[in-house]
Amino acid sequence: MESLDLSRKGLGVASGIVIASLITGNAVLTTLDLSYNKRDAEAAKAISSMLKVNAVLTYCILENNCIGVVGAKALASALEVNRVLKMVH
Repeated sequence: MESLDLSRKGLGVASGIVIASLITGNAVLTTLDLSYNKRDAEAAKAISSMLKVNAVLTYCILENNCIGVVGAKALASALEVNRVLKMVH
């Protein structure tokens, strides 16, 4: 599976952490849509950790999640080291 759409599923913090841990070493998934869920800073930090090491994911859609300043900073730090990602929104 190259694309995974988990948008509008009502996923919360625990789901975000589990998804991030499963995708970290994934060598196939190129598009991940987590938009319109109930994410928070902790989930954003988990996703950020995944983005720092995943070398395949090129599109990550996170729009309309409540990640706050802490989550946004975590994502920004991931984008500094990820050279594969083409779009995050």
